[in-house]
Amino acid sequence: MAQTLPMVVTQMQPTAFSQWMRRHLKDAYSGLIVHDIDYLLYFPATRRLYLLEEKRRRGARVGPAQAVAYAALDDLLHLVNGTSRRFPHYAGSLLFYYDDATRLIRVYPHQQRAMPPTTFLKRLGAGAFPISSAWFRTIIERTRDRLWDCRGAPPYRKTEPERSALRFAPLFKSLKPHYIVAQVDWLLINYCTGLIVALGERPLKPPEKNLVLLWDRMLKQASALNRQKRCAVNPASGSVYRYLGYYELLYTPQGPYSITDCKLNQRPVTTKQLTTLLNLEDLTAWKALLTGQTTRE
Repeated sequence: MAQTLPMVVTQMQPTAFSQWMRRHLKDAYSGLIVHDIDYLLYFPATRRLYLLEEKRRRGARVGPAQAVAYAALDDLLHLVNGTSRRFPHYAGSLLFYYDDATRLIRVYPHQQRAMPPTTFLKRLGAGAFPISSAWFRTIIERTRDRLWDCRGAPPYRKTEPERSALRFAPLFKSLKPHYIVAQVDWLLINYCTGLIVALGERPLKPPEKNLVLLWDRMLKQASALNRQKRCAVNPASGSVYRYLGYYELLYTPQGPYSITDCKLNQRPVTTKQLTTLLNLEDLTAWKALLTGQTTRE
């Protein structure tokens, strides 16, 4: 019988790293999308994997950058369906709203009645829930004329204020232990180069760690397939997406906007090197990390 976490809680934001990113990395208007993945949800009995985006209030905004990020993952993960028995079936991405007052779930864009969390999870596990990518693809189509194609100078420059907060997921108390749930702290996408990397600011433990690493292997396989098929591309720049991997980031906070003693998968990196790596403009820098050369200035 599968194990599960009794309740998922994200870390309190903003962290020192999230504040550091906003001062040192590119922004979404100039090529770099930064988001988290609220939930990876896996049902071992039916081998179905979902990506879930949770909004804490009805009508909460989904911006173009977030829509592009989910479209990139959706296109990549669909590539691995049916390619290997090692991988579960990627069933799609859902946007849902959890109402704290009524304790009911409402899923967008389907015009369905609100439902209890147990009903929501049972239908997902059984594959009986209609999945639509319209919640993010519609936004991309509506804003396509405002998406930068990476030619010339970006038309806008703006860094959004930090809106993240401590997140509880009461619905995941339901139906345990029939699912495994995990979270990805950061997903970075450079839509000009097509490079993608995932980061975790906290050490993971099983079963969450096992699920994140499974998702990581699926994306690596999808990335290899995408280099040939070129199915997952940015809608504005046309760059072919290439996933580099999931990395654990360790650091020591030095005030609200500064970090030191940085390590990626236990390899030391300076903050200058970290800036170069996470802006995802240079694949050579990541190859150097894998060969242990990043600490050389």
